[in-house]
Amino acid sequence: MSTSNEDFWPSDLAEDIPNSPKDIMQIQAAKLGEKTKNVVVAEIDTRVASNGEFIHKFIIRAPALGNYKYELFTIYHTIALYPVHDETMWPYENEYLFKEFLKDKLTADETVQIVKALISQSKGRKPEEDIPF
Repeated sequence: MSTSNEDFWPSDLAEDIPNSPKDIMQIQAAKLGEKTKNVVVAEIDTRVASNGEFIHKFIIRAPALGNYKYELFTIYHTIALYPVHDETMWPYENEYLFKEFLKDKLTADETVQIVKALISQSKGRKPEEDIPF
């Protein structure tokens, strides 16, 4: 008797997929570019550690400043997605708490000051211009 047609996977396997921390971060990264007309953009750099932990870095970049990069923060999580830990190893147990962390980080005075400084320094420069040093 052949068992090649048997399917043991749940029928709803691809339904109700949770939002990954990386997906949530990428949405906010795209919004920074929209708000600044791509004068300042953000990207998520993802790596997998030797222990299987996912590492996501939120990086702010100024194309007109020779692609100057500023690492705003780093988060860590296992294959289970949550909890997410920040650099202090504080756990954000679910998507809601992670979004609150992200909102606090992106609206913090220090973050706003960094973005505004990059916008100011990028004025009148083209991304391909070399910065004479």
